[in-house]
Amino acid sequence: MPRPPTPSLIRSSTIYTAGALLNKALGFFLIPLYTRCLPVAEYGALSLLNLGLQLLGFVFLFGVSSAAMRDYYEPGADDKHRREVYGTALLILLAGPALFVGALLAFGRPLAPLIFPSIPPGLVGLVVLIALFTPVIALFNGLLRVQDRALTFVLFNLAFFVLQTSAIVMLVAGFERGLTGQLEARVGMYAVFGLVATVWMFRHTGLRFSRTAARRLLVFGLPLVPFFIFAWVNNSAGRFVLKRVGSLHDVGLFALAAQFAGIVMLFANAAYQAILPHFYRVAGEPGAARSLGALTTRYIAAFAVLTLLVAVAAEPVILLVARSNYHDAVRYVPLLAIAAWLAAVARLGNAYLTYAKQTGRLSAIHGVGMVFGLIVLAAFLFGAGWTTGGVVATTVVLNGALLFLMASRALNALPTDIETRPLATIAAITFGATAMLHLLARPEWNWILLAIKSIAVLACGYAIIRVGRLRVGELFRRPARAG
Repeated sequence: MPRPPTPSLIRSSTIYTAGALLNKALGFFLIPLYTRCLPVAEYGALSLLNLGLQLLGFVFLFGVSSAAMRDYYEPGADDKHRREVYGTALLILLAGPALFVGALLAFGRPLAPLIFPSIPPGLVGLVVLIALFTPVIALFNGLLRVQDRALTFVLFNLAFFVLQTSAIVMLVAGFERGLTGQLEARVGMYAVFGLVATVWMFRHTGLRFSRTAARRLLVFGLPLVPFFIFAWVNNSAGRFVLKRVGSLHDVGLFALAAQFAGIVMLFANAAYQAILPHFYRVAGEPGAARSLGALTTRYIAAFAVLTLLVAVAAEPVILLVARSNYHDAVRYVPLLAIAAWLAAVARLGNAYLTYAKQTGRLSAIHGVGMVFGLIVLAAFLFGAGWTTGGVVATTVVLNGALLFLMASRALNALPTDIETRPLATIAAITFGATAMLHLLARPEWNWILLAIKSIAVLACGYAIIRVGRLRVGELFRRPARAG
């Protein structure tokens, strides 16, 4: 009999999702601070610098963390093999990023004004230093997940979140150092927790370098790097082009709207990392097609509900916590939320292709998407004459196209019994509700309109829960003992 998504799987995934969300949600929790202490243009600059950090993090990781997690579940792998894999991965991620960072700090200064115009090169240098420590932290979190060390995972990420938040608040608000203080606080905290992660992994895996393990890790992981770069371009190109055709103020408004819509991807990325080990186990069992079909329906339904909640809640929150010069951001949240939902659904396709060891297809899909997205972006910005609205529209169209490509390849790689009718119903409700929220978005308080939108979203969310067969109680039910 196929194994459906079990309460233990969902409960375990929820624990890891909560831990992973803590630090990834840092930017969201600090929105009241940023929108009170930073001008809109400076918030836009922070957005571009964060995108630069994200790109460096992808490149410096070399796909090694994903490769190590996949290798952990190789048939016949024992403790010695797994320690060798993670020991080798640790050495790669200590040496490789250090060489890159040294080269960038020594020779990359002339490039900073070209990539980040209007942003001081010193701030770009701080971002490069943060990127030095991100790969080791990512590898450490991956190891804790595959070893099912839930308590250690949550405590590490909770401490990272609390101390990093405290340092940022102290330097930005207390010492009034603005954007510079924000980046300085992050450099310090990433250095401390990168050292903690390195020491812990050294004690539990040792520094065991193996050429064979390194070859396996890089053969699997390096094809993921173009995928990450293409995905980054698809997610980021609009903001950099918006800076060229508009201003950092426009980027700041878009960034604030994207921060709220990004809650959907925040949960999706955390859930994906938490579910991945379970996905690998289920995919190898008899009758996996039915189990994966049920898991897919519940995943899509859960994120559809989250999308609607984010789209309706963002408006009053922005109006409440942000200064008035940020309020126009509410117009962009609903469409960016639906774009995030499409990306979250496509994210699940990564697990299919990764399990099937078709990582090269991930790069090909996002490479095609990158070209398509740039063409669409040019059409909206230069053909139709749109600015911020053009970037928003491009994001929706591009993510829809990527979902189509990802789904078609994923289902070929790993056959799944897709539940077509429930998924079509969920999609229709989600698109209809977000379109309504977009048309009714207002950058000023309107309590009657807000009440109408809230009631409509609750009704739509309830319908999705019923269609998707979501059971909230499964998140908290104690798993049955084996045997």
